[in-house]
Amino acid sequence: MLCCWVEDPNVEAFKLHLPRLYDYLWVAEDVMKMQGYNGSQLWDTAFAVQAILSTNLVRRDSWRLPE
Repeated sequence: MLCCWVEDPNVEAFKLHLPRLYDYLWVAEDVMKMQGYNGSQLWDTAFAVQAILSTNLVRRDSWRLPE
């Protein structure tokens, strides 16, 4: 959602995210709360990306997507 907003707050992709916002953010009796991510997939992906970046594999042409 944030990526779509940064690209263009008026783009249709961002507007399609808005109805789902209340699934993740809500005001409780004390503060605004946010639904977290249930699962390890996010952590697994983040650690994998960090590992790949630390090996400098991203600088090899064999790891790049063809343009």
